Amino acid sequence: MVACGAGGTLTEILDDVALKRPPFDVAQAEALMQRLRIVQRASKIDPHARIAPAAEFVARFSELAASAPWRRFVLEINPIKWGSKFVTAVDGRY
Repeated sequence: MVACGAGGTLTEILDDVALKRPPFDVAQAEALMQRLRIVQRASKIDPHARIAPAAEFVARFSELAASAPWRRFVLEINPIKWGSKFVTAVDGRY
């Protein structure tokens, strides 16, 4: 499963996480992210904010997770930061 949320301690505090079985495409990743309250509120604060770059990142991550040769594992990228033209993975672990 791919979990998508605010990241860090905010994930547990806000209880704002969406789950989806990988792999999935960019449109499905965007729909997944739109389920998050934090994304819905961010779009109200900045109507020009685009989640497309982050959705592409999440979709590619889902493909990576689905291609793993083992069934049980944790692969975490938390958090990511994005702007209109970039996505940066700040931290990760496996």
